[in-house]
Amino acid sequence: MDAADPWTLAWALSLCAMRFSKSHGALLQTLRSEGGEISLLVTISPTAVSTFSLAPQVTRIFGELGITLEFEITSE
Repeated sequence: MDAADPWTLAWALSLCAMRFSKSHGALLQTLRSEGGEISLLVTISPTAVSTFSLAPQVTRIFGELGITLEFEITSE
């Protein structure tokens, strides 16, 4: 896969979700229970990725962790 492949972004976010869940799930749960908010900002260059999709498993894991996904398309 090259850098312009939308599956690269989806794969990276999938990996991130799984690692967050395994490594920091308890901490994230504590932060949320104490009123904290958690978000992950993904900055995307329009020349690198023109489209992408996220599998339900990925969005489910981020949702269960209480992490809001934010996407920012940068202008060059």
